Amino acid sequence: MIDHWIIPWKQNEERIHSHLALERFSGKSDLNLNSYRLAFISAPGSRSEKIMDSLNYFENHFSQIKMIDLGILRKSDATFNIQLIKELNEGDITVVVLDQDFRWFSAIMSSYNKNENISQACISNKFMFSEYGLTCDFIAFQRHLVSQDHLIRIGDHSINSMSLGKIRAETHLAEPALRDYSGIYFDVSALRRCDVPGSHSSMPTGLSAEEACQVMKYIGGSTRLKLMVIGGDFHPDDITCDTIAQSLWYLMEGANQSKNDHPSIDKNYQQFIVDNESMKESFHFVKNNSTGRWWFNAGSENENEEYIACSHQEYLDTIHKELPDRLFKYLAKIY
Repeated sequence: MIDHWIIPWKQNEERIHSHLALERFSGKSDLNLNSYRLAFISAPGSRSEKIMDSLNYFENHFSQIKMIDLGILRKSDATFNIQLIKELNEGDITVVVLDQDFRWFSAIMSSYNKNENISQACISNKFMFSEYGLTCDFIAFQRHLVSQDHLIRIGDHSINSMSLGKIRAETHLAEPALRDYSGIYFDVSALRRCDVPGSHSSMPTGLSAEEACQVMKYIGGSTRLKLMVIGGDFHPDDITCDTIAQSLWYLMEGANQSKNDHPSIDKNYQQFIVDNESMKESFHFVKNNSTGRWWFNAGSENENEEYIACSHQEYLDTIHKELPDRLFKYLAKIY
């Protein structure tokens, strides 16, 4: 049935002999997707094809997961593709779509049931707002590109939004902030212009190629991600496509190394309790023994436990100082 939505790539000698050994949909309707963890899908056009060609020159380090390049969307219309994305998600497959815009991403994400604990982020140098009423956190935005009113609003209400400056000043927050999203839109404009010279919206400032790779590795390590979309206004020159492809490789590495270590599933953890005399509260933290990742537990004695991914540094800050701002906002939101 996959061929209802997808057109397979034409055979390409370079792809057949690629280093990455990324499996490809051949067009057979009896394809069994049950064993795959990541599925790549491209919008029609040469930009996606050039990115995938660049990706195929990288080495294959991914023995723990299976990945497939399904090919090209028959139609770019988001409504037509909602069922495709959801069917892949039902098979525990994270979908990565190349060269679609934020509007397309918003339409897909707004179709999910709000009771599924769906959350999404937009990684861009500016804010993007959804006509579908989708609520997003914003990552790597640059304050000189955002109105002061919007900055105040996001600062008051968003738990995980982080400017470019904050990512660099508090690097320990990037991984937990990105860990639990269901959908992420990555705009190429988030990178600095010298690393993506084909991007028409990039600034001289922005994430470096190395920082983008680290961000993508964090995203790949998420076990809750359903959809990631790469988009933006860019010309597919060699450097730009190589930079995007390289970041995708690190997304794969994060997925290959990830484990479903959420405390609601994996009970192999230690619990730490921090008493705060000034707030007259006890704060509960959880550390997974296998992965070393941390969570903040807002109700450890309740049957319906509430967790937020956090960093070891946030735990230390809670011991030595007041509750960090991000965790305080979380408590204010749920109570």
